[in-house]
Amino acid sequence: MRWFESVLLTSIAAISIARPVAAQRPLSMPGPFRESVAIHVDSRTVRSIETAREHLSQRQWSEAIPILQQIIESRESSLIPVEPGRYLNSADYSHLLISQLPSEGLAAYREQIDPRFRERFEKARDTCDEVELSAIVRQAFNSSFADETLLLLADLKFERGEYAAAREFLELLVPAGGPVPEESADESVEDRTKTLEEAFLTNRGSNLSREQVYARLILCSIHEGDRQRAASEIVVFADWYPDATGHLAGQDGLLVEVLRSELRASSTWSTMVNQTEATFAGRSSRNPAPARTVRPHRILWRQPVPRVSFRGPKTRPLLAREQAFSLHPIVVDGNVFVANADAVLAFELETGRPAWAGGEADDAAIFPGGDARNSLHRPSSGVPSFTLAASIGRLFARRGTPLLRKSPYESHAVSEIVALNVGQREGQLDLRITSNQIEPKTNLPNVAAGQFEKSPEATTWSFEGTPVISEGRLFASLRQGAPEDRTVVACFDSRTGKLIWKSDVTANLTSLPDHFNLIGTNLLTLDNGRLFVATGTGAIAALNAESGQVLWAVTYESHDGETLESFSDPRRIGLTPCLSAHGIVFAAPQDSDLLFALEAATGRQVWTRRLSRQSRHLIGARNGRLFVAGDSLQALDLLTGVPAWPRPVSFTDYTGRAFGCPVVTRNEIIWPLHDELLYVGQSSGVVNHRINLRQAFGLTAGNLTIHGNHLIVAQPDALVVLTAD
Repeated sequence: MRWFESVLLTSIAAISIARPVAAQRPLSMPGPFRESVAIHVDSRTVRSIETAREHLSQRQWSEAIPILQQIIESRESSLIPVEPGRYLNSADYSHLLISQLPSEGLAAYREQIDPRFRERFEKARDTCDEVELSAIVRQAFNSSFADETLLLLADLKFERGEYAAAREFLELLVPAGGPVPEESADESVEDRTKTLEEAFLTNRGSNLSREQVYARLILCSIHEGDRQRAASEIVVFADWYPDATGHLAGQDGLLVEVLRSELRASSTWSTMVNQTEATFAGRSSRNPAPARTVRPHRILWRQPVPRVSFRGPKTRPLLAREQAFSLHPIVVDGNVFVANADAVLAFELETGRPAWAGGEADDAAIFPGGDARNSLHRPSSGVPSFTLAASIGRLFARRGTPLLRKSPYESHAVSEIVALNVGQREGQLDLRITSNQIEPKTNLPNVAAGQFEKSPEATTWSFEGTPVISEGRLFASLRQGAPEDRTVVACFDSRTGKLIWKSDVTANLTSLPDHFNLIGTNLLTLDNGRLFVATGTGAIAALNAESGQVLWAVTYESHDGETLESFSDPRRIGLTPCLSAHGIVFAAPQDSDLLFALEAATGRQVWTRRLSRQSRHLIGARNGRLFVAGDSLQALDLLTGVPAWPRPVSFTDYTGRAFGCPVVTRNEIIWPLHDELLYVGQSSGVVNHRINLRQAFGLTAGNLTIHGNHLIVAQPDALVVLTAD
């Protein structure tokens, strides 16, 4: 998230545009706190960077630059602490350090680096070799030809329709804080580099036309479908560059007129939805594509889905986790798929009949998973959620008891990922990945080591949720219960199940007793080649999806004194994976009352906001707003975190309480309460329409999904499809 974007977006609300967005924070990060996780930091790398900084402070360029370049090109770059609670990849930090050098130092760097990489750059430029161009950016970001490399990568991404990725490359070409100030003659190198946590990484000394870069950024907004944002950006652009000309979007002329023409034309563009790809929230970024608004008038069908209960603490009957909204269906190729701990079920969307069998609803089970309720020997705490993912004719599910952390005294809980062929073979098993592939050994006190290979459950590792699928790879987070509580992210070949890489994220401290299993779901988020994970144990992290390298980590104060009952309270435990949008990753960890907005590239704080009530849903980001739901529905400004509506939408009595996951449409949020649906305007926060479910259909609400003219309601024990047809 860069200064130009901040200016354009905040101009909508007439917010001051004189400083970068990172300075506009409703809540500062807390002071020193006790971290509840351990982040691996390589002390040798830290010492090397401190040595390089010392050389730089003495303007000893020839000594400092080789040290930093060695860190940049190392395959084993690690995290280093850059400020309390934030860790940054050492290679990125080295790039940032070099980018802040005075002209003399930058010239010395380029004198050393340009000859090494120029021939590679020219060859990659001439052949449009995207892999090699990306490698040059990673290894020589501050070279004299990196600006041309970044622009070419942005154009290649744009041509393929990867507009968010194109935006990210373009943002590296514009200064984060406006025009770069003149260097002061008496300013020391140490002064320029001592506050790097407040600096943005930007290519310096570019000869590219600034207006061309900004125009391309606006073009990204248009093609991303954010017409309101693009219109506001064009207003600012017209003020800054009214006479700028050039070639853009296949046209020559005044750039502002080309942009206006593209914006007008975009009103007729249709939004294409990939019918063969589906996951929780619709996209792996967890920022759903807006659906058309559906105001149903009849029930199309209803089918029961068996509930699954687990041994553990009992809360009040109305709040029991058995009443939680655990079902999250997806729609693929005209079929509705839903899972619980025991099975995956498939129904025809239009009829409600089993997808590939005649007879009763029981035949809808295409993959039985066993009897989860009797599979645990130890009691459990937590709220279950059951999600699915689909990619190119294959359906992926986490099978077995939905454990986040397995008790070291529990030996009978299977944890595995399965892929079912739903494109050609009616749900037949296509792939099985067991959690013992992460670390083929056991330290369980009640399992003999020799029995491990025969027993897939003989491992302390558990898959935390359904995987993310992309370009032939399968990504999932796992957690180990013993001998050390750890969170890792792993990448597998989605066809063969072979482990490609595994990266440690955190070692965790937890107050949950060892003799209890922890039930729940923790989903990864994937956007622009980065994986994001909120561990729920005091950390948020980003990883490179290609290599598994941890890019950054942010820690926060995790709630102390959690009880087994509070872990099992569906009022406060929801499914809130990170949400990535517009270069910002939003996180609402269940072990904190803070909502974080972090720069996706570096983990740098954009803003942080304390939630007055527990948030259970990050609904989506659209038209400059982030929508959050829990015991109320509210909209927050994407860039500042301040409320975007005059007041939240809320209720006053228990019978009207929130009753499931809302859904985003083009102009509204459909928010399910116990007996009704509220249609809330995204711009105003005003309730435009209500449907009393009990009066109209004899129903209560649930998690919502829209497909075409159908509204799917996932109740605790049934699927209901309402239709506007």
